Amino acid sequence: MKRIDFFSTNIKKIVKEEFSQILPSRVEKIFFEKFLNERFLVMETENFSITFLCNTNNPLFFKGKIEGQKVNVNFCDSLKHYFKGIKLKEITQYGFERILFFEFSNKKKILVIFIPSKFNILILDEDYTILNLYSFKKNKDGQLIYKIGDIFSLPELKEDEFFYLDLATKNFLKEKNLSLNELMGMEHSLYETNSKYVITPFELKDAVFIKKDSSLSNLIKEYLKVEKERNEGERKRKIQEKLDRELSILKREIEKIDEKRILSEIEEQKKIILFLEERKENIGEKKFIKIDDDHKKGEIEIVIDKNLYNTINKFYNKIKDLKKEYESVKVLKEKLQRKINELEIKRKMEYTIFLPDVDQKDKKKIGRRFFSPKGFLVVCGRNAMENEKITFELATKNDLFFHAREAKGAHVILKKDGKEPSIEDIYYAASIAAYNSKGKHSKMVSVSYTERRYVIKRKKSPPGEVILTKEKVIFVEPKER
Repeated sequence: MKRIDFFSTNIKKIVKEEFSQILPSRVEKIFFEKFLNERFLVMETENFSITFLCNTNNPLFFKGKIEGQKVNVNFCDSLKHYFKGIKLKEITQYGFERILFFEFSNKKKILVIFIPSKFNILILDEDYTILNLYSFKKNKDGQLIYKIGDIFSLPELKEDEFFYLDLATKNFLKEKNLSLNELMGMEHSLYETNSKYVITPFELKDAVFIKKDSSLSNLIKEYLKVEKERNEGERKRKIQEKLDRELSILKREIEKIDEKRILSEIEEQKKIILFLEERKENIGEKKFIKIDDDHKKGEIEIVIDKNLYNTINKFYNKIKDLKKEYESVKVLKEKLQRKINELEIKRKMEYTIFLPDVDQKDKKKIGRRFFSPKGFLVVCGRNAMENEKITFELATKNDLFFHAREAKGAHVILKKDGKEPSIEDIYYAASIAAYNSKGKHSKMVSVSYTERRYVIKRKKSPPGEVILTKEKVIFVEPKER
């Protein structure tokens, strides 16, 4: 599973915005699940669920739960013993360090360390005595880092909170002159790079945009969903490769079956028998005779027994054997062909039904991306082919389509996603369409817009050329976004 950057600011934002208003809450269930070959700890309370990814190099948590397969973990018994039926009172972060405290009404605590390579879950008593822990890790000298019965000591916090930020976030805050609180109040987006996923409030130019959401937990769940689809895609592709190998073997087996050779040999034996029967009176004491071989374009030498009838009978028996061989080969060929047909059907079904859309990533890449004042995604085509794709592949029938009226220009799509955009959002998208048209140098440009359902394409028309069967027209100032 490709890792995701999980920063200290992410932890702070989730705790503040998604949990602070719904505590306290009584713990009802605690269990471990396996999902995407990773182990997750799930804690269900009367008001919400919280899930932890227990990966040493990629630890994280989020509000909500997953649909995995339950697994037995000894540590779970201790968690149930101390916390099942107990109220979770408060969740606090240790400064800006990637350490979380879960405080309960029985004065016990769960401490979770989200620092990569140091991930652990500890059960602490009121005086920070370690009652149990998830992982018994050792230091370089082979000694346990944490032991049951020891007093847990917190690391010293840095006075400068910026110490805990990554370089990109520091640069963004400096460039925009923002405080940490302002940063965490911003809506974040999920991006994918070649090596990892990133949740960030600022745009990543060299990454694939996946989703924008005010809830970081929703973005983390989207990350897991994308990884699940990719994982299933890899599994299905392996099935495809296996089916292709099996098909290749079966087809080679069929190619080895030479029915024509057998039929040819049968005809050859019949010809010899006919030749011998027509000339039996003239053969006499001959020990062998020669006849023409039409297939090999030569002669066949036939050894004659003392009794000619025995010789003829041998050829009759040879024909019987060849016919048996032909029937068995025919049955084998039919059996192999049935297997091939079954595999072809299975292969087709695996490809068309179960494989995820391999073009989804490409769909995310097409067009320039913008966000309207109310957060709606606006996509602008950069050429005729992209215009075609964003209009007829990316857009749904309810999304809004924009195009400069009576001027060549880009197709612009406003993704509604079940919500209704404001007039401000509509003018925002229209100004993008105006700027990306031949009329960009005019003070005002007329822009047509309509729902995607009213955009049609004539047969054999060039890419990007469409007709609007219903439209509204507004005048906007072209603006570079």
